[in-house]
Amino acid sequence: MKLQAILTLGLLGLSACGVQNSLGGSAGSLNSANSSASAGSSGNSSGGSLGGSFGSVGGQSDEPEIISASEYKDPRAFVNVIKSIQSDKTRGGTILRVVGEVPGQGYHNVDLVFVESENPREMLFEFRAAAPRFPQPGLTTRSREIYAAVFVSELDQPNARVLRVRALDNSRTVRR
Repeated sequence: MKLQAILTLGLLGLSACGVQNSLGGSAGSLNSANSSASAGSSGNSSGGSLGGSFGSVGGQSDEPEIISASEYKDPRAFVNVIKSIQSDKTRGGTILRVVGEVPGQGYHNVDLVFVESENPREMLFEFRAAAPRFPQPGLTTRSREIYAAVFVSELDQPNARVLRVRALDNSRTVRR
């Protein structure tokens, strides 16, 4: 009895794959009598694949769009304020450490993003962080602090003597 119930549920689950998806795509030849074209393809399905909901949806390709580095826009927000900046000389380069302040708690994916500078004697970084989905107020200044660091090799722009970090409300510089 249990085996029969399991098989029935399994067949019901498989038959659900043969139903047209909510975007109008057909789910293969099992349901081709209901579609406007033969072999399971319709105007916005995945072109005859079995199970229209598993292919591309709405005629869009599953392949990622390739863009150049100059066209890329970082979706993360600028950190509001840079509170402190420090440069520590190490073997082979410099460690740049930055402390900033954000409006609340939960910011993540923090980075110092290198940006091409117009001045060949400086390296420019943007202090960015991803905002939380559900912002939480930071009750204390310490709870709103955010930290980032990056290693800058001596081989990276050897003529650059100044490291500049840009935030939303201010920017700070330090010597290399």
